[in-house]
Amino acid sequence: MLNNVYVGIWRDYDSGSVLATRWTVTDRIGTLLLTLLAILVAVTANCSWKILRF
Repeated sequence: MLNNVYVGIWRDYDSGSVLATRWTVTDRIGTLLLTLLAILVAVTANCSWKILRF
């Protein structure tokens, strides 16, 4: 596996001016962010279900 990947915030000039900013992270940080997102979605779905069933 190649380890020549830039980690940090950078600008992708091929994507235009609005969506040009990119943020690349390490595998560990990416896994942590994905886990936190999954927990947030689960909690939000649970709260929404409680409101809708009322």
